[in-house]
Amino acid sequence: MTPIGPIHPGEDLAEILEDLEITQRQFAMAIGVSQSRINRIINRRSPVTADMAVRIGRAFGQSAEFWMNLQQMYDLEVARAAIDVSAIDPLYEPLPDDWTPPLESEEDAKRRDAGGIPATAGTPAT
Repeated sequence: MTPIGPIHPGEDLAEILEDLEITQRQFAMAIGVSQSRINRIINRRSPVTADMAVRIGRAFGQSAEFWMNLQQMYDLEVARAAIDVSAIDPLYEPLPDDWTPPLESEEDAKRRDAGGIPATAGTPAT
């Protein structure tokens, strides 16, 4: 089975337009851009910019963030496939997956109970 490559948001846009039986030209006119701009996105030659995300989202009743996230996921997949990071050493050791914060010591509990350490950080004093 051949792995599926990154999915450009233009593919999603093309499917939606096809399902709604709307041409690229009709859609471009509806959102106030040129047909070539829509065509470049659909054909993976241009990204979905913030401007286009706002327009597309408005037209389909979706958020601009939805379209920006599609573009961001595509960009990251392309970058991960293209960049060899094996020679980059981490600058810190990440915490292991099973890490849990240490329990409060008896001394800290006594100070907290005596009023020296607030029980909940960020809670206003009463």
